Amino acid sequence: MMEKTMKLADFTLEALKNAGADHASCIVKISNELEVSAEIMELTQLRDVAEKIEISLQAFVGKKMATIKIGSSDEAEIKHAATSCVDIAKASRDDDGNGMNDSGKETVLKNTGGALDTEKLLSYTAQLLDDVAKEYTTISLRRITVSHMDISEVYKNTFGTTIVAPSSYYDFGSMFIATEKPLMSSSSGAGFSFSEFDKPFIEMAMVREMLENATKHIHTVPFGDKVKGTVIMAPACLANMLGYLTGQFMSSQALVAKTSRWQDMLGKDVALPCFSLASEPTNPLIVGAGRFTEEGFVTENQQIISDGKLASLMPNLYASRKTGLERAKNYGSYFISKGGDKSLQELIKNVESGLLMYRYSGGNPTSSGDFSGIAKNSFIIRNGAITSGAGQTVVSGNLADMLMNIQGMTKEVIASGRFALPYVAFDGVTVS
Repeated sequence: MMEKTMKLADFTLEALKNAGADHASCIVKISNELEVSAEIMELTQLRDVAEKIEISLQAFVGKKMATIKIGSSDEAEIKHAATSCVDIAKASRDDDGNGMNDSGKETVLKNTGGALDTEKLLSYTAQLLDDVAKEYTTISLRRITVSHMDISEVYKNTFGTTIVAPSSYYDFGSMFIATEKPLMSSSSGAGFSFSEFDKPFIEMAMVREMLENATKHIHTVPFGDKVKGTVIMAPACLANMLGYLTGQFMSSQALVAKTSRWQDMLGKDVALPCFSLASEPTNPLIVGAGRFTEEGFVTENQQIISDGKLASLMPNLYASRKTGLERAKNYGSYFISKGGDKSLQELIKNVESGLLMYRYSGGNPTSSGDFSGIAKNSFIIRNGAITSGAGQTVVSGNLADMLMNIQGMTKEVIASGRFALPYVAFDGVTVS
């Protein structure tokens, strides 16, 4: 498959040059997927998903640049896309920020993922169905999908910079509800990525915890009067909120537009000293991360916050040239944070009024970090104890302020293959 990917990259680059590009780059990605799925507590199918081809073409004409993406390996379509890409570049404006990795370096990355094991794929999925049927009689597994991804990806440009990046891994996703007729919980789910089959799915990431939470969420009550309380965010919820935070305060768009609250905060306090955060696509705990950037740089680990101080921002090459900030080593999430010194029960005992929140549903925060949305799959905490499932509960606050109001973090860090984070308690969040 890699040979096919390389040939497509060579053909695409040549098509861009023939169309009139002064310089050009392309990313060619070929994905093969084997998927096993189950619906309503029964295995339903094992299938090979059709081979997926994605090609990103980038043309430079002088200081002008354009990008086009297509989903075909047809040579005529590639040539047409190359011509269109060059034409769009010619019609664009000159911009000194445009560029790519002109080092000419060739890099072949090693595939550290697990090889396909169809027998285990099926048997572990079937075991989960059995485990849930025996241990959680009120749970209905509406859908489970477990896929093995086999990916061949190449970056190449006219300076000779080449990155060859094979990867393979498994993805698990689920959706379930709990019922006690005529009542039922809201939809819940659990997901993770992994390389090897080392323990039953029910013991992976937060699967068991989310199943138990669903059974406790059949009966819910409204939170009640509005309070400034404490919200304990579960790791998956925290990862979602950190994604919002990095998008609003650290992204290329925010930094170029100068809307980032952290624009001039490098080396300054943005969180309490107990909190550190990194983005680590090459960490062994992370599975299936992007292996290079769109400008042709191999991704590396990057410290974001170190003992409360802002260690870096995340501009791409264009934004780095526009702002003078150091180019980010990766532009993804892949969040890693060390744990604290408390158990989850100790965090709960310290909450007078608030929530244990497993999912947040809301729009993007404002550029200043203000957010407001619905707490999903969450639980009400009163006087240091969980009292009931939370129904129709709104949470609002400010992302930057939250980091300066951390009450505590768990020793336990949950690794899902997509992040490795603790539970974190934040004071001063409005709950109603």
